[in-house]
Amino acid sequence: MQKVLALASLQPEDFDLGANLDAIARRAAERARVLSWADGAVVEITDDDGLVHRAKSGTGAASRSRRAGAVPDHPWRVLVGDTPQGCGDTEADPRVDRDVCRRLGTRSVVVVPLRHRDMPLGMIAVTSFQPHAFDKAQAEVLQLLADQVTTAAVGAWMITELHGIGRRHKSALVASEARFRRVFFEHPQPMWVLDAETQRFLAVNDAAVAKYGYSAEEFAALTIAVIRRDVAHLAVDFNRARAGKSAFSARHRLRDGRLIDVEVITVAQEFDGRPGILTLINDVTERNRLDRQLREGAFRDPLTGGANRALFAERVGHALTRMRRRSATIAVLVINLDQFKDVNDGLGHVAGDSLLQAAAARMKAALRPGDTVARLGADEFAVLLLDVGQTGDSLGAAARLDEAFHSPLEFAGGSLVVSLSIGVATSSTARTSADELLRDAELAMHAAKAAGRGRVEVFVPSMLELTTERLSLDQDLRHAVERGELRLFLQPVISVGSGAIVGCEALVRWQHPSRGFVLPDTFIPLAEETGMISAIDTWVLHAACSQVAAWRASGLADLLLAVNISGCDLGRGDLVDRVSAALLETGFPRDRLEVEITESSAVSQPVEALNELRRLRSAGIAVAIDDFGTGYSSLSKL
Repeated sequence: MQKVLALASLQPEDFDLGANLDAIARRAAERARVLSWADGAVVEITDDDGLVHRAKSGTGAASRSRRAGAVPDHPWRVLVGDTPQGCGDTEADPRVDRDVCRRLGTRSVVVVPLRHRDMPLGMIAVTSFQPHAFDKAQAEVLQLLADQVTTAAVGAWMITELHGIGRRHKSALVASEARFRRVFFEHPQPMWVLDAETQRFLAVNDAAVAKYGYSAEEFAALTIAVIRRDVAHLAVDFNRARAGKSAFSARHRLRDGRLIDVEVITVAQEFDGRPGILTLINDVTERNRLDRQLREGAFRDPLTGGANRALFAERVGHALTRMRRRSATIAVLVINLDQFKDVNDGLGHVAGDSLLQAAAARMKAALRPGDTVARLGADEFAVLLLDVGQTGDSLGAAARLDEAFHSPLEFAGGSLVVSLSIGVATSSTARTSADELLRDAELAMHAAKAAGRGRVEVFVPSMLELTTERLSLDQDLRHAVERGELRLFLQPVISVGSGAIVGCEALVRWQHPSRGFVLPDTFIPLAEETGMISAIDTWVLHAACSQVAAWRASGLADLLLAVNISGCDLGRGDLVDRVSAALLETGFPRDRLEVEITESSAVSQPVEALNELRRLRSAGIAVAIDDFGTGYSSLSKL
């Protein structure tokens, strides 16, 4: 979002009107690097005398001006052409010199040409230390930047030319007539000279005649007010133009009534003994159209047509600012469609997209006209409520949303009653930003989902404390295996008849350096969510087999070893291989190992579980169902 807005703000006024191409190149390089999130950017602009004005931002070539023939080739200069070109990996692209790229640290690059009237003027290149595929949207943004840089560069040249024409016209018109004709009358962009007193056209070039549809004679009978659409700003702009040199944006009306967006560069100079204003016009209608399209895309969700996360965050920020001035309260609701995943997985993405569109429309219908509904991503929506008196008002809105979804939603896959998990957060002095308010509402929504479908939860500070604690635990758990913090305990299995120890079950505990022993009920679910459970299961398997094998070698009884395996490992497809590797490395006999999985794991993923259990049995490894009878009553399923 910020990248598009920064680009949209780039105007000719940002650049020095004193024909400083070096300053333009420096500013463009910085913008290019920021807009593309690149490690470096290089900009080159060639002037009429063949001097290359180069600037860098971040990494890249040195910033200096040189003659075109003296400019060293970049390893990716071959990419400079008529259209944007990219190299996603310099190690794999034969077009670039990979040895030079290695010395520069460049692994990917995109190059956008600077062109004016099919004439090459230079280029913008952005580079990265990592392989990176530059997408179409990024190329469009860089092309828009290139168009703006070209406009600024041409404007800088024209300032120099117009100053020169004015001086020669004043001192020796005859001697400078050929130069004047080449620069003014034959220039491919519209140019004219205005009377500084009457605002009438004193001269126009052929490009102006072609663009605006008036003949030179018709122009001579007009004033600039006929061309200018925004007459209210005409006096201000004209006074600035008469004062010396200026640059501004305007809207012009063509003879056929069409309106165009233009950027205007002017220089006050004498013309035929009268005070005049030499003017260069650049049509930026298409550029502005693309700019609006980019900004619209940055603010709108393409599926529902409503606000997206960027626009929602901006509106929450504005609402917070107004709220502080008026001592009012706002609320944010974050909403999850409980059945979306079932529809998307079972009926396909077309049905899922249709369900999201229907849900967005129903939410809008259930709320006040001034409330904002946005899709944050996937099946997550958000609502901004303005001027809520107290928490009860926001809960009332949540209740209306819930009631609106009691009737089935019609979508491409059929009809379905969808329940909502809703999190509510209201503004307070403790929440100073839109991000914090949205974060609080999301935490409340996750609490609602955890408590069961179709619930509403209001944010309380303990939710943030739990999340922070969980995040800290997650980071520590990622290093628990490599740091040797897991502890193995072997619980004996005793025969009721003889009282003898006939086996043992492997149990794992996490000895945290500052928290002490962390129980499995705390860290095992976290490990399953984050994908770390496989590493923990493998560690337990190796440690248990190694310990019991050592006992066997020392003459202890032939014990049966039971090891619990997480249900998450059943769907990986490599469980048998990992078990076999542990047995091979430790020398533990496979006929004395029993792998235990929970009843719920076996029934929740029957196909994967059945395939993996069959492979274990075929490998001679015993399988047991743990927690039998605690989750399902159907013995036939088991």
